[in-house]
Amino acid sequence: ADEALHDVHAVLARTLADAGLGGRTAATASAMRVELWKKLCANCVINPATALLRCRNGALLGPFAGDGGGAPASGWYRGSLAAVTDRFDARGGNGGRRGPFSLGSALAGVVDELSAVAAADFSAAGDPAGCAPDAASALSPDGLCGYVREVMGATAGNVSSMLQDVERAAADRASSSLGGGTAQAGDAATPASCRVPTEIEYLNGYVRQRGLAYSIPTPHNDRLLHYVQMLCEDISLGNVEQL
Repeated sequence: ADEALHDVHAVLARTLADAGLGGRTAATASAMRVELWKKLCANCVINPATALLRCRNGALLGPFAGDGGGAPASGWYRGSLAAVTDRFDARGGNGGRRGPFSLGSALAGVVDELSAVAAADFSAAGDPAGCAPDAASALSPDGLCGYVREVMGATAGNVSSMLQDVERAAADRASSSLGGGTAQAGDAATPASCRVPTEIEYLNGYVRQRGLAYSIPTPHNDRLLHYVQMLCEDISLGNVEQL
């Protein structure tokens, strides 16, 4: 798992070489790695935020630009998202750390951290500047922010895959409760957050993992990772207030 992007890079290089692209292989594979990091960044911003807020992608445009007009509300709990994350922190979310939560600052922090991790990843692969033209610019915080805004705008009406996952789990949990369903055997031994499958560990969790490998702190990615896990636990246990 640690070498996932490197493995993809190698497969792409071999595939392009087999296709007879010759000297263009390194540059083309490098460009594809840049696109993978950009896509990862958009997913690390959009997926957890929409899952927590229970909103469509376009609703993040204001907070991401820093003009969200106050603390947004969570669609799962009564009160603002800031109040919800305070409760998550008190339960051990955010690694047990406490502190005020700003959605706009958190999303900008996710981008900054991923940019630093991506640069370290290219450097570790012996490609510090990136063979692809404008790779450094594309993976800079400004470049990535611009790309994420484009994705938010282009998919403004979409429901993210992570939000679909948690809403499906919430609906199943509600149906089970109404029907008098009981937990499956072995559920007690399974962490509640794992009973609501999402890709959070492969998104923000992956950035955290690579950050640890390169000694790069990723507190904003860590925070969103923990908060989605807390939400999943509440959904699994039937503790969300608004279904």
